[in-house]
Amino acid sequence: MRLVVATQLRGNAPKKERAKMFLHVGNNRNIMLKEIVGVFDLDTSTVSADTKRFLKESEKNGTTENAVLELPKSFVLTDDGKVIFSQISTASLMGRV
Repeated sequence: MRLVVATQLRGNAPKKERAKMFLHVGNNRNIMLKEIVGVFDLDTSTVSADTKRFLKESEKNGTTENAVLELPKSFVLTDDGKVIFSQISTASLMGRV
């Protein structure tokens, strides 16, 4: 499973700068880096029954958001429990950090 944890996303930037940094996940949707818990590859992470169940529950509870016009390749989990689907691969998202 491809998982990128928030500490990797935030890097060594000073705390003041991290608060202002955003990750563009597609379709004019930006997420503050400090809010990101993880970035997940949709192909590999949905092999797990737990992840499938989590995504179904999130959709049922209305905490999912689509930043896609095509099929999603990844999803971003935020600290408030939102799941944002993106058509951008995890590798490309990480290249933007």
